[in-house]
Amino acid sequence: MILVTAFEPFGGKTWNASLEIMNGLSGVDKIVLPVSIQGCHEAINALDILKYDTIVMLGEADRPHLSLEQFAYNEIDMRIPDNTGIQLKNQTIDCGQTQKTPFDLNKWVKPGIQISTNPGRYLCNYAYYLALKKHSSVLFIHVSSHEQYIAQQGKQVEEIIHEIKTISITR
Repeated sequence: MILVTAFEPFGGKTWNASLEIMNGLSGVDKIVLPVSIQGCHEAINALDILKYDTIVMLGEADRPHLSLEQFAYNEIDMRIPDNTGIQLKNQTIDCGQTQKTPFDLNKWVKPGIQISTNPGRYLCNYAYYLALKKHSSVLFIHVSSHEQYIAQQGKQVEEIIHEIKTISITR
């Protein structure tokens, strides 16, 4: 079973591209993560992690392409406050080390899809870091924050999830 997460709107926006794409997916469990340090922490800690073979996390970034995030860093440096007004600057998350996705991301690289080593240091990185510490099979995908890419990137995310499901079945 696959869990897909996405974030609620933030930064004064009324929509979030990751949430739009997640809402278009079928055949997966879904949860919306709050754009709040405390709320995100609580949501990830509350997950019944053993229920899922894989967790695919979606977030939005100001990029025209889909970004497959290779690493999650033990850092939080929020460029804007979260939805509760908290803004942490230049801090470590815990006493751990950089986390890495177990997936070979190269197999999904094609026009419009790139590997990224920079998940930012806002809540996307924070949530990814916490999830990778709890579960061995997590992938974070940044989708474009530009509305014109939602349909195309939704299809690309569906294809990646389909392939992950196929990998899980053959294990």
